[in-house]
Amino acid sequence: MLLCPNEIPEILLGRASSILKSLKSTTNAEGFKCFIFDKVFGPDAQQQAVYREVDDSIISCVDGFNVCIMAYGQTGSGKTHTMVGSAQDPGVNRRAIKRLLQLSKSRKHWTYQLSMSMLEVYQEEVFDLLVGGAVDKPSGGDCVNGDLRSVHGLDLSTQSRQFSPTGFMTSTSGNSFAQPRLSQQRRLSMVRLLSTREDELVLQNLIEKTVESEEDMLQLLELGEKRRSTGATRLNTNSSRSHMLLLLRVTGEHTVNKTQSRGTLILADLAGSENVGKSGSVGRRFQEATCINKSLSCLARVFDSLRKRLKPAYRETKLTYLLKPTLGGDAKCLVLVNVRSEPENLDETLRAIQFGQGALQVAPWKSSNLGAPQTVGSRCPRPRFPSHVISGSKACVRSHAKTSVL
Repeated sequence: MLLCPNEIPEILLGRASSILKSLKSTTNAEGFKCFIFDKVFGPDAQQQAVYREVDDSIISCVDGFNVCIMAYGQTGSGKTHTMVGSAQDPGVNRRAIKRLLQLSKSRKHWTYQLSMSMLEVYQEEVFDLLVGGAVDKPSGGDCVNGDLRSVHGLDLSTQSRQFSPTGFMTSTSGNSFAQPRLSQQRRLSMVRLLSTREDELVLQNLIEKTVESEEDMLQLLELGEKRRSTGATRLNTNSSRSHMLLLLRVTGEHTVNKTQSRGTLILADLAGSENVGKSGSVGRRFQEATCINKSLSCLARVFDSLRKRLKPAYRETKLTYLLKPTLGGDAKCLVLVNVRSEPENLDETLRAIQFGQGALQVAPWKSSNLGAPQTVGSRCPRPRFPSHVISGSKACVRSHAKTSVL
């Protein structure tokens, strides 16, 4: 198998689909396949080098775009290392928030506010990772998006707070996913996924915290990361058993002409795809692996539908429903495809790379949530279809310009 850096001009002109088809048809009899990516990182790549490739997407969030950066790959392939890292060698999450803070303070004639939430999707349930911490200062009923209605005045319980990704209305009416019985402690952190009659997503009971300094950011990230569900398998002694999503909102206003910008950034450390035979998962671990594999398969089908310009089945899993605002319309999505190099993991590596190639072929559409001041209850234009996509990998998959893969 060969991973080929993207040096073909046609890719930059948005003609990736025809190039990939021609490569597939000329694969030689010895089984070598060539996959085209904008960038491939080896196992010795530094965190800073990886982050430099995603920095443009971070800037796009401040410019008013919905952006998602997600790490995808087999269990134990380095996704959490890439996204979370360590205090000594931080990953994308910490570097991205630091960059957002720098941008929010450096742009002339603009004032910005940065806020964040953290959640995990565990066995098709969504839980707030910041509930009950010392840094937990509820934001009242504020909507997480400046372009959407405020939820002040709605009949919410004392603990109830709402988060609505860009492109969706806030509302307490609508249908929610069925919830199983949970312990009282776990129930306190549960986030309800509601939908309005217009099939717009609402996240209820999700804490939103304003971030004003790096100290605020580190405190919140450490709290959320410690609470994430993990467990040991044969393939990974510290396997992530849930999808962890860091949700960031950047709202800005021009001090002279009062133009407003609204951007949402989702940083997703996805749980690894898992061969239960190799991992030895049984009992609860087997149930976790089943939910993880189902949601990742659905995510692949969503990209396939976007590529074919069909209506994606976002509601099939909680993960795809949560990512919907950053996968359709004018959103930008960058997928870091992490792979393992051991020969025994060839099948899983091939599937991960094929996932990145599928994301690469989604056509772009440029626009942003930038415009005149919005009044309470006003609507910005509904997202247009299809999406702008970028992908990436550890041998990593990305694209720039219109459609991309690292």
